[in-house]
Amino acid sequence: MGRREAFDDLPSARAYFAGKTLFSRFDPDCLTAYLQHGLREDGGQWRLRFDPATEISIYRSIPHTSPVPSRQLKVPLAMVRGKHSRVIMPHHGYLARRMREGEYLSMPGGHMFPLERPDETALLLKTLLARWDARSASRVTA
Repeated sequence: MGRREAFDDLPSARAYFAGKTLFSRFDPDCLTAYLQHGLREDGGQWRLRFDPATEISIYRSIPHTSPVPSRQLKVPLAMVRGKHSRVIMPHHGYLARRMREGEYLSMPGGHMFPLERPDETALLLKTLLARWDARSASRVTA
């Protein structure tokens, strides 16, 4: 599958992942957390905690290729895309905008923007949730 699954030590795992395009712009703390929680020690080596085939299966079924029909969604939805992502493309935002409470937003970064810009991503999520909470509260009092 092309994904290395075992490493002699954590520094070699860090070097491997940091050298991959998908991981190269990770925030250093996020890369450390990825290594701490994504690898496990096994017989003197550090191995992936997950099956790479399962990971591939997840990526092949991402929601932009099989969205829920917009009439069925009863809650707000935000599709947030890394501006330089090659997985979620700008035209996928059309699906979100068609939903009654759907919106499409773009953040600096690539497909892994939450791990590249964790503080900015957290602020965006807090802002969205506060806005949705206020909107919901105003409906209850109306």
